[in-house]
Amino acid sequence: MTEKIHVRSGTELMIGAPANPMPEEISDAIAQLVAQIDGVQEAHLPQCYVPDMMEQPGQILVLAIAPKADVRAAMEHIGQGLRGVLSEGEPLDIWPLQPPNPLLDEVRKADCQIYGRRATATAATIKPWWKFW
Repeated sequence: MTEKIHVRSGTELMIGAPANPMPEEISDAIAQLVAQIDGVQEAHLPQCYVPDMMEQPGQILVLAIAPKADVRAAMEHIGQGLRGVLSEGEPLDIWPLQPPNPLLDEVRKADCQIYGRRATATAATIKPWWKFW
């Protein structure tokens, strides 16, 4: 089972592209897993380091979850699915974030996105062909 860790507000953390990313087959399998989960809008695999909380930097799975989605159900589904993707004892921290969390902007800057759900166009977002603005 997963352990829930709280990072206090104001804690220094470093997020960037991983120096040694996990094998592509694993990140692809994780992308396929999160694509099946309702409410997950994006998935990223950046490297993260939180001084005084982590022994060394490591890749984490950051999920952008829709504001009205069931975060608990999504986390349970992902936890179960990761057992079939990762090797026994291979750690992978998961951070569920709901927009507009400012940390999500920092994660996006690392350019490690493995999955992104396209928003469905609605009548309010579709402009008539004759409008240029």
